[in-house]
Amino acid sequence: MRPVHTYFVATTVVGLAVLVYWLVQTNHSIRTDSMTPITTQPHHYNAESHHPTDGPLTPATVVVVGAGLAGLVASIEAYRAGAIVTLLEKERNVGGNSAKATSGMNSVHSEAQAARGILDSYDAFEHDTVRSGKGLSDPLLVKILTSDAPDALKFIESFGLKLDSISQCGGHSFPRTHREGPRPDGKPAPVGWDIIKALKDYIANSVPSASAAGADKPSITIVTNAKMLDLIVTSDTDSKEVQGVKYSQKTPEGAEEILEIRSDAVVLATGGFSADAKNEDSLLREFAGHLAHLPTTNGPWATGDGVKIARRLGAELVGLDQVQIHPTGFVDPKDPESAVKFLAPEALRGHGGILIHPLTGKRFVDELSTRAVVTAAIFSNCAEAKNHSLLVLNQEAVDRFDPATIGFYTARGFFQKYQGAEALATSKGFDVREFENTLASYEAALTAGRDAFGKHVFPVKFSVDDTLYVCTVTPSIHYTMGGLKINGAAEILDATPYSPSVYHPQQPRPIYGLFGAGEVTGGVHGGNRLAGNSLLECVVFGRIAGQRAASIKDRDVRGLNPNTYIPLRLRSSQQLGGHIRLFRFDLPSYNATSGMDVGQYVSVRAHINDQPVIRMYSPCNRPDERGALDLLIKVDPKGGVMSTFMNSLRPGSLEMEFQGPHGGIKGLDIENRSSPIKKIGLIAGGTGIAPMLQIIRSIFHHQRDDIEINLIYGAATPEELVFRERLDAAAKKHPNFKISYTVDSDPDAKWSGRVGFVDAALIQQGMFAPSDDIKIIICGPWNMCQAIKKTLPTLGYTNDMFYSFM
Repeated sequence: MRPVHTYFVATTVVGLAVLVYWLVQTNHSIRTDSMTPITTQPHHYNAESHHPTDGPLTPATVVVVGAGLAGLVASIEAYRAGAIVTLLEKERNVGGNSAKATSGMNSVHSEAQAARGILDSYDAFEHDTVRSGKGLSDPLLVKILTSDAPDALKFIESFGLKLDSISQCGGHSFPRTHREGPRPDGKPAPVGWDIIKALKDYIANSVPSASAAGADKPSITIVTNAKMLDLIVTSDTDSKEVQGVKYSQKTPEGAEEILEIRSDAVVLATGGFSADAKNEDSLLREFAGHLAHLPTTNGPWATGDGVKIARRLGAELVGLDQVQIHPTGFVDPKDPESAVKFLAPEALRGHGGILIHPLTGKRFVDELSTRAVVTAAIFSNCAEAKNHSLLVLNQEAVDRFDPATIGFYTARGFFQKYQGAEALATSKGFDVREFENTLASYEAALTAGRDAFGKHVFPVKFSVDDTLYVCTVTPSIHYTMGGLKINGAAEILDATPYSPSVYHPQQPRPIYGLFGAGEVTGGVHGGNRLAGNSLLECVVFGRIAGQRAASIKDRDVRGLNPNTYIPLRLRSSQQLGGHIRLFRFDLPSYNATSGMDVGQYVSVRAHINDQPVIRMYSPCNRPDERGALDLLIKVDPKGGVMSTFMNSLRPGSLEMEFQGPHGGIKGLDIENRSSPIKKIGLIAGGTGIAPMLQIIRSIFHHQRDDIEINLIYGAATPEELVFRERLDAAAKKHPNFKISYTVDSDPDAKWSGRVGFVDAALIQQGMFAPSDDIKIIICGPWNMCQAIKKTLPTLGYTNDMFYSFM
């Protein structure tokens, strides 16, 4: 017999994969397409044709709590996907802190960047976000945030806004924070306020309320002065399901009325807890008590309601001790001790503002460092000045930012205007020559390209004769990076993991029907948020949450079609070991299944260099699992055209198309206890483990302890046995499951197991003897499958006893 090589070949039929924890079960989470063209009509996938239709198959009722940007976006997207939406807001008006945003919204590869020749990239944006977050960010959420940024910007601009003014804010390696430019009529252009107004106007003018649309038609109804009190939940020992919201509302007579609304899904968009210092259940005092004495830029509504209520339900929390201090809250000369500060936006520094010591007139920091760095510099350098510093702009910086907005700030008393350096220094009481030296040193650093603080981006020039605009600023609590933990599908996760007897012990599970977007969630920003990422996060994850919540009732939808190629959105790509990666694709609906039976496969098509390329992959998903499909692919420098192309895709891509199911293993009916098959032998090479995992997990799921399973799992090297740990754990729990391993080579000499190819001796050692109740299944590289098919008859196995995917 010739040796059988287990090394993966990119063009072979390999398995449609499994998440890292996939051995026995997986959750139903998906993301729907946030790349869908913006339309005013809802659309949905039809179960039979898989073509968009004019309405949903089963309209979902969705409650969105919180009417800031994330809540408005989630409501609009849920409506467009065919849902009946109720938007609850505890304040009298919509907008929340989003309406106060002034720096802008980040994006890459925008028209505005292209017009200025800014050569930004996804990778640079991702790197800046992770670096700013001090390594505490969730890498998948950051990748989704940055990948979806161009589409999020187009989404906002589709409501009649033009965010074509760009600044380079602190921590960014390129100008990418988009806001409105100065208005022709000379009025201020506050970006957050204008975005909220545009979305609110769209709902008011283009979307019917439930009373106008009819009880079974897509709609959005906004209910203000409605404070969420609790979630309506059904639960058992294995799962929780959110079915609505309890809330309070004032009657016309002023009494408080307790109400509830039942729904299929709830989206929490209730914001953070930056103004929660005085409440008895204060999250700020509990997790960051050392900061609770500082002023805040947040409105009084930012009390963490959604976090507190979901926490009582058992939701997983992440990073609640990570609270961002914004270095520049305006100090109002009329009320300098006020606990609430109006924000002096980072874009003021992004357009050229500099920070100086209020007693000496000297600079002390790179103004375009991250917020954390600038804040620390103010605390360490300006303590004797009550942690106050001066923010100075010249006329060029004012013109670049927005003269109308500066006029608004000046009218409120925040800015004072001086003609020349001497006038400013005299007014503030520091040495004129020292301040003139400060400006001269700045000009010299601009010419040299770097200053003593490491600054290398100098938006404007300063001179001693400039017209100068000056305000006093101080660090203020601005944003809470921590909150409810979500996955890439905007599902809020349960702090209680799946049962160790069924799932990998460390794998969290989603709370069914509960989604989150915006500052109520954590994980995106890690230990520090970049300016412009807050509005972006609200749009990206608000769209995901709304779309996914709207599809929750489509339980019987088959996500694939055997006759039609359907594009599926790439949610994530994860390296498991060696060159093996896991690619997760979302089915069209939250609850859609693949429509496959155990042992079937799909064809996957991509257009590469204008040519269609098709490969076949075996599924790992159990037939009853919902929402997503995963591909397990080996990607190496010598990989094939399809694997190389797939590895180049970023989350959000719709370039992979799926068709299926196809084929099947004859006689493999795991649910049928009268089936004659009682022994299943599995021989997997490399990523050929994927369909074997589907079979193993299905047997465990249906509690078929009467079926014995023997697995031979081979790979090129030990590190490519990516599911060994989980398989070993399963074998300890299930006496009917036994495993043998082998590797082609052991380059690091750390492998204590068998080294060598799958041969007749290993098959005789690791497989069941030939019998009428056996089925042997083979998947892996073509050479391996062909050799084993020739070997098995020599060992007494008849053709009906084995099946090969190749």
